[in-house]
Amino acid sequence: MIRFLPEPGVLLIVLILVSSACSDDPPGETELRMVFLGDIMGHDVNYNMRGYDRIYEHVLPLFAEADFVFGQLEFVVDPDRPQSSYPRFNVHPAYVEAAVEAGIQVFSLANNHSTDFGEAGIRATGTTMETIARDHHIWFNGLRSDAEDEDYPGDRFEITVLPHAGLRIGFLALTRLLNDSSAGQAVHFVPRGDPDAAGAFMKALSEWTKGYDVFVLSVHDGIEYLQNVDEETLSFMIAAADAGADIVWGNHPHVLQQWFLHERTGTGPALIMPSLGNFVSGQTWPLEPDRAEAAWAATGDSAVVRVIMRGTATGVAVERVVADLVTHYKDPDGGVSVRPLDGLAGHAALSDEWREFYRIRAERNGHFDLLHDLARD
Repeated sequence: MIRFLPEPGVLLIVLILVSSACSDDPPGETELRMVFLGDIMGHDVNYNMRGYDRIYEHVLPLFAEADFVFGQLEFVVDPDRPQSSYPRFNVHPAYVEAAVEAGIQVFSLANNHSTDFGEAGIRATGTTMETIARDHHIWFNGLRSDAEDEDYPGDRFEITVLPHAGLRIGFLALTRLLNDSSAGQAVHFVPRGDPDAAGAFMKALSEWTKGYDVFVLSVHDGIEYLQNVDEETLSFMIAAADAGADIVWGNHPHVLQQWFLHERTGTGPALIMPSLGNFVSGQTWPLEPDRAEAAWAATGDSAVVRVIMRGTATGVAVERVVADLVTHYKDPDGGVSVRPLDGLAGHAALSDEWREFYRIRAERNGHFDLLHDLARD
């Protein structure tokens, strides 16, 4: 059973009716612009900042022309619990609302930290996100809405519909890793290392994707801090693309891994992004400027990936992928902000030591392919 859960209330009914009404119509000449981000973490140096808008202010132009901006929230959102950092993350609603006000409208909530505070934390996160959705035009996916029901099947997945110019856009977020698997039935969970569960999911996915012009799948999986995608994660993501997912958006390793187009028989290519690193994090906070070559420095680098898709009479396909490298910047007023990596090596306000730090980071990230243009190819 597929449940459509874009926003609470009457809008839910409207979107189901729109999706049904246009199900036999071709997408036509429609352009769809989406932006994908790395992990949004909640370390103490992040949530203790004065003015969360400072986190995003230097990267807002990268969101300007997007129809949808996707972000992955790797924490519980419980206003009745104190904010907390590693190993069990919790933030308050204002931290998420700052991301929304920056222009992020679509959120994945399925990750290993979803269960940091058990089912109570999952319910609090769902309730908080529903409240934010009522006040803002956002969507989220990854948690099961009826998980408290004893008759609720643990393998049910709820698909969110994103409305855009008559297109049927499906969004599903899942995790293959949980810190507390006892609360797993409340999260979209396909256990890593379980080929039977993966096979059953792919079989279902191949049916679900037939009902959409575009399907986006968020997959929380992989090996932390590994800069090349591991074989099991890669196999799962390719299988998902072959099952009809047009965008496979990965998260969890906390470092950048190369995104690529996967060719499919009979349809356009799928974009697979195994890991876009940490978009917001405090992991590099302890580093001094002489540590630019340290392995840990890679946790401060990320990419903002812009995807342009175009609809024709025969379907919707990826036309262009453009990535901008971004990195973490120690704000003199406290906390960490996200800034384009390009230009920091020559930033006049930085010391020579910090300019050299960012020069080295740009050099270390120079191997990433930042543009894929199908028209050019």
